[in-house]
Amino acid sequence: MSIQEVEIPFNKNKQKVLFIVNSACALFGIWLIVIQPKSLNTVFDTPSEMYGGLGTWILFWGVCAYFVGTKLFDSSPGLIISNEGFTDNTTAISAGFVPWKDVSEIQESIIQEQKSICVIVKNPQDYIDRQTNALKRKTLEINYKKLGVIIRIYSLGLKSSYQEVKELLDKRFADYKAKNNS
Repeated sequence: MSIQEVEIPFNKNKQKVLFIVNSACALFGIWLIVIQPKSLNTVFDTPSEMYGGLGTWILFWGVCAYFVGTKLFDSSPGLIISNEGFTDNTTAISAGFVPWKDVSEIQESIIQEQKSICVIVKNPQDYIDRQTNALKRKTLEINYKKLGVIIRIYSLGLKSSYQEVKELLDKRFADYKAKNNS
């Protein structure tokens, strides 16, 4: 690691909490299917609606738990920022290394009160195409189509605050632009 490189590790305590919450939600859905409380009859009109709704619930929270769990046991840093670019490992569908020359803009986004850093790249299709997992690739395509961005960095699972991460990325990107525009 060079002196010019900043590694931001995952916050394992936050990840443990997220894993427990996601797993508990999935288990709650399984428990509802097993015990079938009468109160569910007032929410769902038919058994197929109940099983479909609970199945979706279990699948969603189970997938969330899986992805958080994979990061929980990942020893690599969540984010590495250098003079050449950054390596995103913050989510299950991370971009990997992104050189500054590919970046056109860094924006802030707020979705349901959750701040994220959106990195706009010059050729998003390159980052979609390099994803080898078909499900992850399709997720990136949907994100790009609906949100207009494929690289989204969340600081929630990192040991640094959102503001610290945003300032580091902004500074390194500004330094790169100043160096390469002169």
